[in-house]
Amino acid sequence: MLCQDTVPTVGTTTASSPFVVEDPPEGYQLVLAGRGDIRQSWSSDSFGDDEPVTVLVPPGGDIAGKGAVTVSLTGYAGFQGGLEQAAVGYPAVQPEEFEIDGQRALYTPPGVSPAGPHGADLVVAVGEDLAVRVGSADGSREELADVAQRVSPQADHLVAPKVPDPADGLEVIGSADADVAITLWARPQPGSDAMPAGARAHTAAWSRLDTDGARISGTSAITVSTLPGTAVSLDALDAALALRPYGVAATVQEVSVRGRPAAVVDGGEDAIRFRAVVTATPGGDALLVVASGGELRLMNRRVASSELVRPSAASPTTWTSVGVRLAQPVEGRLRLVPARRAYATDSSSVRAAPSDQAVAKRSSPNDERRATTAAAYSGRSMGGRGWPMSSRPASLAA
Repeated sequence: MLCQDTVPTVGTTTASSPFVVEDPPEGYQLVLAGRGDIRQSWSSDSFGDDEPVTVLVPPGGDIAGKGAVTVSLTGYAGFQGGLEQAAVGYPAVQPEEFEIDGQRALYTPPGVSPAGPHGADLVVAVGEDLAVRVGSADGSREELADVAQRVSPQADHLVAPKVPDPADGLEVIGSADADVAITLWARPQPGSDAMPAGARAHTAAWSRLDTDGARISGTSAITVSTLPGTAVSLDALDAALALRPYGVAATVQEVSVRGRPAAVVDGGEDAIRFRAVVTATPGGDALLVVASGGELRLMNRRVASSELVRPSAASPTTWTSVGVRLAQPVEGRLRLVPARRAYATDSSSVRAAPSDQAVAKRSSPNDERRATTAAAYSGRSMGGRGWPMSSRPASLAA
């Protein structure tokens, strides 16, 4: 039986590192650099929660297999419907209510709601505003309850829950903290100075701008971010995106980048799509390189290339990735510098000033989240917590 403490994450660090960015793709201009601004949505009645997740499977299995189980955390005190609103299929599907060790629990069997098909779902209130969610394709109430009783939520609900003693026939294969999906889904928005990444990230973003300095509609944006290396396992990426509020359809293709495990993620719908590479830096951070918008076909070879990450000849303590060089923390005031170079540091940030032609009204990080989510998923039921919509193609397309 594999316990969670022995499951490898993509990296080893517990905090993200500053980095230097050089020579981004031609035609793109730096628009933002600094620490991420997007905080975890928790107990949000309108937009749901960003749920950290841990994945368990039968020995030798994977997230796409029938026996896979996800364990995540959600709030509920801020929901108008309370704990019931956290359950899959709410409000159309009526869950079965019972108790686990004196704690209120709601079980929903697999079925179909107005939002579409969903798997089995169990939510258990373990605190005043904290519930454990256990999901699987077709797990029974007893099976999911057994898993729920073995879950140890962390003090910080941003962090994936622990399952130190999995049930017989299951082992933990990975986890993803809530800010992994946040960072994959975030993107620079016209008229907003929100840094498009989770609050623990160091990040820098580029976009195509017109002659007036305004972002060109329909073009791609490119974001490079580092997160704590312990924030994500590649095997949990599917589940992390599926558990985003309203869900994110995604495919995950596992690859090797310069001998390091990596994954290429394609996700989103219609005009709001992204392609990302998730891997580790030699220093142990998680690295997320995300292209989003209308020109992803032009980014395929660049983002998915085996040259995504390459050692820097300059120093063993630095490295290069799509023009990204990780270095020692940079001291002093951050500024826009020549040769399209930028620094993402702890102490300061760059936010490109909008032109007169740019959108005048600035928005907050939460406004940016709401605008993106509402545009992509207007009309969907908030209760649609389905099984991960994902697949793992055997090979990476060129």
